[in-house]
Amino acid sequence: MILEWLFRGLEIAALAATVYLLVGQEWRHGLLALAVVYAVTAVYILSVWSPGLAAVKLVTGWMAVAVLGAAQPAEGWRESPPPGWVGTVFHLVAAALVALLVYSVAPLMVRYFPVSAPIMHGGLILAGMGLLHLGMSTRPFREVVALLTTLAGFDLLYTGVEQSILVAGVQTLITLGLALVGSYVITAPSMRTGEGQE
Repeated sequence: MILEWLFRGLEIAALAATVYLLVGQEWRHGLLALAVVYAVTAVYILSVWSPGLAAVKLVTGWMAVAVLGAAQPAEGWRESPPPGWVGTVFHLVAAALVALLVYSVAPLMVRYFPVSAPIMHGGLILAGMGLLHLGMSTRPFREVVALLTTLAGFDLLYTGVEQSILVAGVQTLITLGLALVGSYVITAPSMRTGEGQE
């Protein structure tokens, strides 16, 4: 009973963090929401793997957030033009539809994949909201964050299926590599303008 409430709380935290990533306009809060996504993923993985490997996933995610934060993407986060209240309502309705789809499809997918229902819910929420964010974003930094969110959801689903340390290491390298590429994409235009001024 307590474990069921814990997983429900994790689902709510994942949904709240990914909705903020979708509609939020402040980059620091967005990176905090991405850190929450990785914390939720680590707690889910803790139910399947050893605490050491769950800690590796948590530290890897937070390192990716730190790499992105070091780029200081103040202008790269805000959508231009700002979505306004109509755009925000549209994003929220789309997020609600993704959540509805997740809770409709997850019981069917549990029959075909050897993953527990809470991990299926959490992974589908993260992957679905990440794909929604990826489709609705126009800024490169937001697209990198959406890819990291989608990858965290896939990582969670795949961890429930395959418990291999090698696969965990490859997924860790992909996460860090994507964060480094995203950081470069953010800082490259300012480096180019700095070269032109000299």
